Amino acid sequence: MKPTILVYPDGKKRFKLNVDSSRYAVGACLMQEVDDRDRVVAYASKLLTGSQKNWITKQDGISEIECWGVVWATRAFRCYLDKRGFDLYRDHQALTWYTCRLE
Repeated sequence: MKPTILVYPDGKKRFKLNVDSSRYAVGACLMQEVDDRDRVVAYASKLLTGSQKNWITKQDGISEIECWGVVWATRAFRCYLDKRGFDLYRDHQALTWYTCRLE
């Protein structure tokens, strides 16, 4: 197993933002294509607070946490994503409407 190598961001290339959430935390990975492979620029994660963990008990709690995760991740990587297009990847089907609205 090889160690993960981060790459320097290239302002001329499009970014890819992968976001995933659970009932305990949110994680994100910012990537760019280098030599025909997706390479990691940066990682970020955040534990949910007490009140945020309570979202899971609501009817649409999973969707709320997943949506908040996307907002949190775009803020975390704002210095890279601000005023430029990027591709968003998430595993929650209910947020498909959000992606469609952005296009």
